[in-house]
Amino acid sequence: MDEAESLELAPGWRWPETPVYEPRAADGKKINYGVNTGRVDASWYWHCSWARTYFAAETLQERDTALKEVLRLRGSAFYRYGLLPEDQSARDKVLALAESGDLKQLRVVIDLNCPSESD
Repeated sequence: MDEAESLELAPGWRWPETPVYEPRAADGKKINYGVNTGRVDASWYWHCSWARTYFAAETLQERDTALKEVLRLRGSAFYRYGLLPEDQSARDKVLALAESGDLKQLRVVIDLNCPSESD
């Protein structure tokens, strides 16, 4: 099953027509994709959509809904296949802080690594 079909983006977000991330090596050539790359990229884009929605939310209900989705990252292909164990641990700390109400670290991660809705 296509990963994008199994994930619901935040309201107002659409799947991009081209790959979200197309990494290039220092020489400018495209980097080869490995197993699960599409699934990892799709689940990261999904996560970004909900995190950006959280930070843009105008109501408590919108924030609560978005945060529940953000915290589901631990079950995503990005988390399972895209992160090494030590990176999972670091991401767990960010998610635990967010769950407890401290969203500063999550904001940094999202601002540095996620497209915006208009990208």
